[in-house]
This record gives sequence, C-alpha cells and structure tokens, in this order.
Amino acid sequence: MKQVVLNLKDGDLTVKDVPIPTLKGSGVLVRNHYSVISAGTESGLVDLADKSLIGKARARPDLAMKVINKAKQDGPISAFQQAMGRLEKREPLGYSSAGTVIAVSEDIPEIKVGDRVACAGAGYANHADVVFVPKNLCVKVPDNVDLKNACFTTVGSIAMQGVRNADVRVGENVVVVGLGLIGLITVQILKASGCRVFGIDLDESKVKLAKELGADVALSRNTPNIEESVRQFSRGIGADSNDPVDFAGKITRERGKVVIVGLVGMDIPREEYYNKEIELRVSRSYGPGRYDRSYEEAGRDYPAPYVRWTENFR
Repeated sequence: MKQVVLNLKDGDLTVKDVPIPTLKGSGVLVRNHYSVISAGTESGLVDLADKSLIGKARARPDLAMKVINKAKQDGPISAFQQAMGRLEKREPLGYSSAGTVIAVSEDIPEIKVGDRVACAGAGYANHADVVFVPKNLCVKVPDNVDLKNACFTTVGSIAMQGVRNADVRVGENVVVVGLGLIGLITVQILKASGCRVFGIDLDESKVKLAKELGADVALSRNTPNIEESVRQFSRGIGADSNDPVDFAGKITRERGKVVIVGLVGMDIPREEYYNKEIELRVSRSYGPGRYDRSYEEAGRDYPAPYVRWTENFR
C-alpha cells in the first residue's frame, strides 16, 4: 500500500510502498477514503525536518536539551547516536482521516466490517491507503455525513475541546483570535452554543469568512484601537478569549478565562493576569484520553459519570 512518510533528518517527503498494517486487539483496519493535511502541525514538522542540525536545535530547544541531558547520563557518543537514529527514522504523517472498516478485532462488537468511521491520532490516522486504529480513536460516521467531511472530525474535536475548556455559558462574550481552520470551527461551535463571538485575524479574507460563518463581529488584528472595539462589544466588561497570551490579557474581563489551543508562546505578562485574576487554561488536542496509552492503545474507557467528554467523542 502507499503511505506518506517524512525523513526527519533531511526533510525528504515521499510516498512509499509499505506493508499493510496487521490487525491487533481492540482495534480496526480502515481503508482510508480521505485524510486531512494539517497546515499547522504537519507543515511545522516538515519545516523543522528541512533545517540543519543547528537549525533544529534552535527551533526546538526543548528537544536539544533532552539530547544534552542524555549526553550527561550516557555520554556524548551514545546520545549523538540515539539522536541521529531518531532522525533517520521515516515518520508517517497525518492524524485525521475517514474511511471504511475492512477488519475488526473480536473484542469490538459495536463496529462491523463495512462501517464508515472517522479516525484520529498521529501514528494511526495517517496519510495511507490502510490504517490500524485502536477503538477509542475511531467513531462511526452518521449515514447523512459524507466521508469527505467526516475526515475533519479530529480537527473539529480540537476546537470542541477548546470550547469545553473555556466553560462558557449561553450569552457570554468570547473572542477568538486566529481564524484558521480550527478558529473558524470554534466560532461556529460558540455560536451554536449561544455565545456572542468576536473574531480577530491578520488575514482580511479570514475575517470576512468568520462573519459569513456567524461571528457577531470580526476585525483585522491591525484595526486601530481594537481593544476598545472588544470592550464595546462586551458592553464594557471584557471577554473570555482563545488567543496569544499577551493580547488576551489586555482584552479579557476580570476573572475571565484564556484558553490556549495549539502552538502558542507561553510568556505570560504577570501584571495583566494578576490584576484581573485571569485564569489560563491549556487545551490538550482532542480531550481526555489523549496520550494515555491505556485509553488509546488498550481501549480502556473512562467512566462517564467522572469524565463526561472523552477523546472518543462520547
């Protein structure tokens, strides 16, 4: 079968012939119809892979520090060899897809061969003809939803988790800064939840699209006195915000919430946040269960009375 892979050492992006994955317990094999190319996550990884070793270290000082710490423990030669071995590995891309089930492990009675499913997870919902996906990383697609739309389910869940972390109520004022794909989905979820929404982006075309998709107000980030516009929109009290941290502190109401969705700088201006007692929350991709191997790989679900909205969208 065909699969898109990235060489982390030199940035070489290719389509390779690879073996079809094997069916394991608590999972399904899915023949992909569509997969989403992430303009943020995947483009960032490709750009990182294309850099020199020094460029990689500058772009990801956290990873460089891991290599340094490894060198202190195991010696520089061992650390270098392990780091280069990691870079030589061909990395599969993709984390959001949809297709038809072609095989199911015996411990999943709720899914059958022929079912249409949306799939999630880096390393699982790849850009490939066939993927193996654990049961908690796939969900049935309703009959009235086209697979071309269903393949965006994972991206939509990132927006949904951000809204849930904001814990906003009907009628509250929310500012969404950054009107890319996830931001625009966030606008629509907030409007469907009964919130008043103010959208902000540098790109005028995205501002226009946000208005078409229901934002009450949408402006360019370069609009003069935009903070005053937010104040007027919120009837003088400020708003809750999905935004880069510094600007969010200026426009968020007293005791409001700022929710970080995606890769954003985390240098927090103490004065704004302290004086207003602003609550900063970080939204972790798809929701509860993410990065928990017992949940994602072994299929052990969380009890609904204690974790209402899991990564599996239940």
